Amino acid sequence: MSRKPAIRRRRRALWEQSPFCRNCGIETILPEALEQKFGHHKKVPRELHLRMATIEHKNDRILGPRPPHNWGKKTLTLWCFKCNNVDNALKQAALREQVRERSGKWPAFTKLLFAEMLLNFHKATS
Repeated sequence: MSRKPAIRRRRRALWEQSPFCRNCGIETILPEALEQKFGHHKKVPRELHLRMATIEHKNDRILGPRPPHNWGKKTLTLWCFKCNNVDNALKQAALREQVRERSGKWPAFTKLLFAEMLLNFHKATS
């Protein structure tokens, strides 16, 4: 949970426009609300923690450099914690696989193993 006021303001503004995850459509919960209700973030039940509102960049750095000077453009969206984590894990796995293929040191089946692990995680948290 972010302690930075600017991030909290951005997240709240996005949440007030629409409190639903842009990826899966579930209604998200602001981390501040969970913090007030449960105190420390480790006391928040897992099903509520997965619905926590997070900010996701449309132009993610992992996919390459962001376009310069995006002033006035909407580059942030609201996602739930679960979708954000799964999406980022898939992007990192794809990037890792590209690096491994270029280096020639790792077998290509590692991508399949990682994808299977993510699928199992997704099923367990659904």
